[in-house]
Amino acid sequence: MRIPALFVASALTLPLVAQDDTSARWRIAVAGGVGTFDFEEDGNTLNNDDAGAGAFRLGFEGTSHAGFGGGLRVESFAAKELRFGAGTDVDAGLGSLFGHFTYRFKADRFAMPLRGGLLANSLILDETISDVETRYYSGGLYVEVAPEFTLVRSGRTEWTLYGEAGIGSGATQVEREGDTREWAARTSFAGLEFGTRLYLGGIELSAAVVSRLQSMDESDPEGNPATRVRGYDASFTGVWLGFAVVF
Repeated sequence: MRIPALFVASALTLPLVAQDDTSARWRIAVAGGVGTFDFEEDGNTLNNDDAGAGAFRLGFEGTSHAGFGGGLRVESFAAKELRFGAGTDVDAGLGSLFGHFTYRFKADRFAMPLRGGLLANSLILDETISDVETRYYSGGLYVEVAPEFTLVRSGRTEWTLYGEAGIGSGATQVEREGDTREWAARTSFAGLEFGTRLYLGGIELSAAVVSRLQSMDESDPEGNPATRVRGYDASFTGVWLGFAVVF
């Protein structure tokens, strides 16, 4: 139930190119899309299902002429009517807030932001019949690389291919509505994205395939008698379209 880190290791082997210090760069971006949300509870095949989901992202990032900067990114995913065992329907909401420092490498036709910072994450499972929620709140560290290659350039118009790969880990607190107990666990996170961008002056249009994954270990025991919360794997895989202003 562990998220492999090989894709991040391979991304970090990209050459570190010289920094172009001609100008600062600011980017405000929004994206929306659709895909599939999947949830699998460890050791319990009844609580495994997937459903169609919607996705939303809003982000801001700025870097100086020397490439140093930071940003903030919010992502949200929502799915309805996952069907668990015993006829239980569950709505799922997954959200994250990533605040990060950035260093952006830049050459003629290549750029690669390197981001590192704090990730706050929440997963809420709402049993629609009983209206009982199970909430997983996590906080930890997250790092990401985002190489981008320019394929065509004509004046202020550019067409690029880009990718993003990230990984992180943090502490998790689990709460169940109507239960005074709270459980502690660890959760790993990973993100993959591959797409294309078209720059028309200061306007950016994009399309991408995206995947977000998180994997929680079984919790520490809580209560008397001691009980545990099972671990899980949760993921979103889909596509989204984006719009940004770059200046």
